[in-house]
Order: sequence, then C-alpha cells, then structure tokens
Amino acid sequence: MDLLGKVNALNECHIKRVSAWVQDHAAVLLAHRHAECMRKRNVELGFNLFHLISEVYYRENLHSDIISAILDPSGSHRRGDHFLRLFLSFLQEHHGVTLSPQSYANARMFREAGKIDLLICDESSKAAIIIENKINGAADMDRQLVRYLEKVTVDWGYTCNAIVYLCLNHKKLPETLGWREEEREKVMALLRPVAAYDESEHDLYHGWLTPCVESSDGEVAHVIHQYRQLILKLGRNTMNKPIMSDFYNLMQDQKNHDVAVGLNAMWNDLPAFRCQRVIDAFMHDVAPFKKLWCCQSTVAVFEYLGPEAANIKLHVDCSSNASTTLLFWNNNDNDPEGKLPSQIVRDSGASDWFTGNNGSGGLTKTFEFPSQERELYQFIRDFKSALKARQSTTG
Repeated sequence: MDLLGKVNALNECHIKRVSAWVQDHAAVLLAHRHAECMRKRNVELGFNLFHLISEVYYRENLHSDIISAILDPSGSHRRGDHFLRLFLSFLQEHHGVTLSPQSYANARMFREAGKIDLLICDESSKAAIIIENKINGAADMDRQLVRYLEKVTVDWGYTCNAIVYLCLNHKKLPETLGWREEEREKVMALLRPVAAYDESEHDLYHGWLTPCVESSDGEVAHVIHQYRQLILKLGRNTMNKPIMSDFYNLMQDQKNHDVAVGLNAMWNDLPAFRCQRVIDAFMHDVAPFKKLWCCQSTVAVFEYLGPEAANIKLHVDCSSNASTTLLFWNNNDNDPEGKLPSQIVRDSGASDWFTGNNGSGGLTKTFEFPSQERELYQFIRDFKSALKARQSTTG
C-alpha cells in the first residue's frame, strides 16, 4: 500500500506539472503560432509549371533565372523597365534604399557577371545593385559579398546602391568570419536582407511580385502569378525558424523539457488509449455484433452478426490523433464489390449516415478529434440500434 501511495503521489505530481505547463500562456501562444504555421503549409498550386518541373524548382539557379527574366528591361515580357521600376520602388519604400530611379534609365540585367547571382547596372550613370540569392539556403562562400562589392565598385567603377541578400522565409545576415572591420562596415551599410516570403508587406511576394501581377495581364501576369505561388508554397513549407527558436528557448528550462517529453510520450500513446476507450464503452453491449476486439492497438473491430454476413465488420480506426474513421465493409471474397454492406445499411434506414467509401464497397465516415468525439460514440450507438431493428424485422 505504501508503494501504491508513492506511485499515486508521483502520478499526481506529474499530472499537475503537465496541466500547469499546457495552460501556461507562453506555451499556449507558441502552440497556436505553430499550429497556424502548419495550417498554412497546405498551399494548392494546381497546374503550376514551376511545380511540375519538380526536379529543379527548389534550386537557386532557377529562382535567379526567373527573377532576372522579370527584372530585365529587354526581357521577352515586353514590358520594358516596368518590373524593374517596381523593384526599385520596393527597395526604396520597404527597405530604405537610397537611390535615384533616373540612374537606372538605361539599366541592364546580368546573370553571373563576376559570379554575382544578379546584377542590375546602368553604364551611363554607373549605378548598380547586387542581388545575392540564398532562397535555397546555400551557405556563404569565403568573403563572398566583400569580393562582389570590390568587383563592382573597384574593378568596374560602379556606385553600388544596395546589396540585396535574398533568403526564403526569414531575414538573416551573411557570415562575416574573416572580414576586416572596414570591409564589414562597407558591406553592412549597403546590405538589405529580404525574405522571399515571411507574411509581411516587406517580403518579395507582397512587396514586388504582387504589384507585378496586379499591373500586368495575359500570359505575363499568369507566369509571374505562378512563380509567386511557388514562392508562397516554399516559404510556408519551410520550418518556421522564429517559432522553433522560441520553442528551443522554452526547452532550455529542464522542467519544461521534461514535461514536453512526457507530453510527447502520452500523445504517441493516445491513439491506442482512444481505441481502448471505444472497446471499454461497448464491450458489455456488443449486440447486434458478435464480438469486439482490438487490431494493431489502434483499431476497434466490431464483427457483425448472422450467417449472411459472417465477414462484415465495423472498424473504428483511431490511429490518427486528428480524427477517427469508421469503415463498414465486407471481408469476403464472394463480395468483391462490397454490395452487402450497402444493402445492410439501406435495410437499416441508414443510407445517408456514411459519407464516403474506401473504393471497394466499404462505407466510411470520419469524426474529427476531439471536437466530434461525442458524435462518434452517439453514431456507434445509433448504428447498433439501426442494425438491431433490421435484425428483428428480417428474423
């Protein structure tokens, strides 16, 4: 008894710690932020050309090529310097770049000039903008931006108005290990970290690509829109570092870490527990089913009655922590199209109770967890009653 008392006290202490942690404002807010981030990841691109070429759409060169093609005043979009002007306005209004649009009246667009990803320059005014593309998360090469700035300003004699450091879904600074102080000062004075997509008006998606789409039409607008959607998908699908950074800091507290580990273990065990709850709820009132048992720890299996339906089963699949799926089906080779389950349901007056099928005649219905847990149990009770009524009328 003394041992049981100690175990109960330990369990109660752990439950109190878990309860306090899951109600902590900071932890709850962080969980909501992460859930919202995960919800937004599901971006439907449809028939998107860039997504179809799935072997290359994530590569750095593809993004540089597309951005260059849009910015190029002599590009095949035939809009002249319109998109370039929008880009210059984007840098001025959203990133505080000091420049004169007139200095880019004769601007040209270069790819890989001096190994620079993208270079906008005007030979007449000697104005230039360097764009370093890190959308795919590539690491910085040794003194990369220092060398680029020297190439543009010292070797080629341009005045650099900005170094755009383009990342995917968050702003970051380049690696400056090995830079001299004067080099660091020159680069940092011109550096403008820009996120391709971070849900702000300052990112490339909202601040530049959207105005490009809205001020275009026809094929040009369609192509830029498809690229903009690709940026949206990539930006949302990548791990949200600010959220994970906050979670990391929360986990630095040993108590928080231990509670999180315990919660994760219980979360992993929850499907099996939910399955057992279904069995516990109906094991003493199985009729009109013959028996009820557990399959693979997360599926409660009701086996139906009568010789006509020896292999009819109702599966209550709790394997997902987001939902519970019911499957009423016939595990009988003599009924490959699953006609018997549909007949039984019709005879029971429950034709519209199931909302889907598994492709083999099995009837399905899904209940969200936890919001529809009560509805799940009520559905099983009502379905059992309907089957009992059918049994009494058919003898």
